[in-house]
Amino acid sequence: MLPLYLVGTAAVTENLLKRKWSTVILRHLDSGLLDPAEICKLEPDLTTSALNERLRTMQRYSLVTRYPRHGAHKIIEYRLTPRGQKILKMLSLIEQLDDVNEPKPLTVPDEAPRPEPEVTEATPAKRPRGKAQSRPQR
Repeated sequence: MLPLYLVGTAAVTENLLKRKWSTVILRHLDSGLLDPAEICKLEPDLTTSALNERLRTMQRYSLVTRYPRHGAHKIIEYRLTPRGQKILKMLSLIEQLDDVNEPKPLTVPDEAPRPEPEVTEATPAKRPRGKAQSRPQR
């Protein structure tokens, strides 16, 4: 059995936000996908090892519960705990901040057009002939 981490909600949320795939996995579990293999099929960039590591971490934080199902094939299911559902609601509230504030794309202010350099006919500079200038010795 994995040791449980008794950590506050703020620390758990911070840890989830730091780790890629955590919120995606929570959303899939909330939508009813309980089998990790199904989640991997829907998220082709998510590796099995990353998925299992995130699920173990979520289990330690009491966000999900692991349910082994025995039958012809050994299947493991994960379900959100009440704490996991609360964390997911909080993440949804954070996302709603974007809806309210409408993030604007970053743009660079237009600069005043620069005048074209004047082209004048000039004679090419003459190079001195003879010995090349010597470099200072070290």
